[in-house]
Amino acid sequence: MDIDKIKNKVMDSNYSAYDIQKKTGVSTSTIYDLRRGKRNFDNLTIKIIKKLDEYFKNN
Repeated sequence: MDIDKIKNKVMDSNYSAYDIQKKTGVSTSTIYDLRRGKRNFDNLTIKIIKKLDEYFKNN
């Protein structure tokens, strides 16, 4: 699992925060905060990182 790849995909994603939330359970506010720099990827739980990793592998 490469955190930098996940970060790049979240930041550059053409997917809406709503779509990510719907398919992963990661809240839209978390996605928005990551994209705006209000939340740091280094502070995400392993559970959230795994969910995002699986989402981007399958989409």
